[in-house]
Amino acid sequence: MMYKDMKCDPAETSRRVSVVVRLNLLWNKRNKTEDRQKVKRIDREINRIRAEESGWLREAAYFLY
Repeated sequence: MMYKDMKCDPAETSRRVSVVVRLNLLWNKRNKTEDRQKVKRIDREINRIRAEESGWLREAAYFLY
């Protein structure tokens, strides 16, 4: 995917990459924990990030699959 396809500059691209890294870290942490409260808290955090970033995540999903 090129910058013009993403409609963003390199700074925005690095921000988006950091968001994806954060989501991956949270998902890995969620899969490793057994505590239901922690899983619930991590799920809320993942959902919050997905809601804030839903616009470009929807567009990026096309290129991921």
